Amino acid sequence: MASDTNGLRLLDQMLLGYPELSWMQAEINERQAWMRLAMSHECGWVGEYIGGFANFGWEVYDSGSGVLALRAVDASGAPILFDKTRGNTARPSVGIDRAGRVLQLFPGSTLLEEDGSDLTVPNDGVWYTLLCEYHLTKLEPGTLNFTAGSTTVTGVGTQFTRYAQGSEPGEPTLLRVDATDTVQGNEGTYTIATITNDTTLTLTAAPSSTETGIDFRVRGRFAAGVPADPDARWNATVKWSLVARTVTRPTTALVAYDVRRSSGTVTVIDRRHANIWRPIDGRTRGWALVPHNYYS
Repeated sequence: MASDTNGLRLLDQMLLGYPELSWMQAEINERQAWMRLAMSHECGWVGEYIGGFANFGWEVYDSGSGVLALRAVDASGAPILFDKTRGNTARPSVGIDRAGRVLQLFPGSTLLEEDGSDLTVPNDGVWYTLLCEYHLTKLEPGTLNFTAGSTTVTGVGTQFTRYAQGSEPGEPTLLRVDATDTVQGNEGTYTIATITNDTTLTLTAAPSSTETGIDFRVRGRFAAGVPADPDARWNATVKWSLVARTVTRPTTALVAYDVRRSSGTVTVIDRRHANIWRPIDGRTRGWALVPHNYYS
């Protein structure tokens, strides 16, 4: 899940108050930070290993049974951390598509198809090309861990401090767990009471069952009647797909790898330079070329 988002879903009868306006301001700041990154690179992948920086950046690997996943390491084997602040020396694990949109990659996670399922290479000995595309979802970044009877919630990869807690001057954010997001019957709307940090908050009422890895959404507040589709935000993410490899280079998405699974063994070939425009190494395309007003 990408941490950059794409704005509110303006639904009929939805109330716009302090929490929504506060979130929109945070969204503007987030977009500005990502914009300077997109402006400094051509279409292609950023953060791939170049020159003497073996395995510097991110790579795709078989996490087991043909399920593809991402990992990021530098030449020493240490994880690469990236933020959007000026002066950061680590190369980000991201791509820039033809429309100038940032495709942020989260190492340590499996690749997901559009329906949210793990991307699995067919065990048929056929070569496939792995593609990555910009995608929108109503799911929020990260997942929730519930404990039955406890109002304390722990998040993994979450951004709780961007939400409104249950104190003045605004109404608290409402988190919604859809029936498709839970296997333990924890569907429903939960009101935030307090927020400790990006990965810890408390609710006004405890969930019924213990469960980990729960996807969730933000539900809107409405003047009269809650619609059947009450989720109030779009979030930017990426969609992965496999297409049979041909001699014609795909142009509808960023090319990542060629992969094949034969007799249970996955083989991968790095094809990140196979896009329409070859990406420029961050060391040779200086950050100083970005207009100063795009630095946050």
